[in-house]
Amino acid sequence: MAKGNGLRRGRRHSPPARSGRSDDLARRVLTAQDLAVPRARHREPWHRDVQGGTARAAVFGISDGLVSNVSLILGFAGAAPAPSVVRLAGIAGLLS
Repeated sequence: MAKGNGLRRGRRHSPPARSGRSDDLARRVLTAQDLAVPRARHREPWHRDVQGGTARAAVFGISDGLVSNVSLILGFAGAAPAPSVVRLAGIAGLLS
């Protein structure tokens, strides 16, 4: 406990409300914050159908399939077999 100034530790104290310019400023700031909240919660209706994750899963699936197959083909081509073997590996990768 602090001596001499009459303040108690651990308690928060807000100063009494004053009339005048500072109150007007506080009202304007509060109003600006209240107006900002609905904008943050607003969502565009044309984005709703993507939220299910179907399009995202399709894009990642296609990307994964392409990367896997290209890696398989490049691995076979790096071993320098006949071109028909590389084609066969690519077709096998597409079917698997």
